[in-house]
Amino acid sequence: MSNTEVKNKSNSEPAKDFFDVLFVGLFCFKRDARLAVMPDGTQPDDPTIPPHVPFLVVDPEGVNTDQSSGWDGNDPALTADGIYTFGKCTIDITKATTRGDLDAEQHDEHVFNLVDADKSYRFAGAGAKTIAEIVIGQGTLKLFKRPDANSVARDAGTVSRLRVSHDGDIVVTVAVEGEQNPRILALKPGTDIAIANSLLALDPEKTGDPFALFGRIAKSGTIERREPVRLQRVPAIGGNYQVFRLGRPVGDGSGGGGAGCCPP
Repeated sequence: MSNTEVKNKSNSEPAKDFFDVLFVGLFCFKRDARLAVMPDGTQPDDPTIPPHVPFLVVDPEGVNTDQSSGWDGNDPALTADGIYTFGKCTIDITKATTRGDLDAEQHDEHVFNLVDADKSYRFAGAGAKTIAEIVIGQGTLKLFKRPDANSVARDAGTVSRLRVSHDGDIVVTVAVEGEQNPRILALKPGTDIAIANSLLALDPEKTGDPFALFGRIAKSGTIERREPVRLQRVPAIGGNYQVFRLGRPVGDGSGGGGAGCCPP
C-alpha cells in the first residue's frame, strides 16, 4: 500500500453503523399499535388550509439509482433535491419497519396527545382518511423540535426520529394504492430518510390552521385546538439532515403542524 493510500485511509470518516428515519409534518402515532399514520391533507375541506403532500427526502448522493425503480414520474427537479412524492400507500424500510426491540420511552412521554387539544377526539379506526401508514418496528424513537423552533412556551414544529442500528444498504419500499409494482428507493449505508406530510411550497393566501387536518382521522371528522401544543424539555434536532437544507416549509410550526398521539 502506498503512503498516499495509507494517508487517505487514515483520514477517512468512520462508517455510520445506524441510519435515522425522520417523521416531519402531520403525523399521528398510534402508541399501542406502534404505527405512524399520515392524515390525508392533499385536499383540505377548508379552502384556507394549504394542501399537505406526502413525500420522502434523502441526500441525492445516498441513492443507488441503478437499484431504484418506479420513480420515473417523479418531478426531475424534486429528484435532484432528493425529494420523492407519492400517493396513498404503505411504506416499508429496511429494519425500521420490522418488529423488534423498540425504545420509545422519551417519545411516549413528550409527544402531544390529540385528546389534550380536544377532549372529544377519538381515532376513526377503519374510517380514518389517511394517505400513508408506517410501522414503527425497532430502534430508538425520540421527539425533537425543529432546528429553528427553540421556544418551550409556544407552539412549535416537532420532528420524531427513529434511529436504527444498521450498517448495510437500505431499501425503502413504497406500495402505492392502484400501482401493480411497489416503488423502490435503494440507499447507501448510513443514508438518513425523512418521511414528510407537509408543504412543498408556501401559499401566502392560505392561512388556515393545518392542525384541523387531524380531524380527517377523527371519528367526528373534526378536531378543535382548544389547548395549545406545549413542548417542555424537548431538545432541538440538528439541522444537518437533507430535509432541513432545502429551505422548504416542512413542519416548521408556522401552520401548527407536528406530531400527535392518538388515545388508545
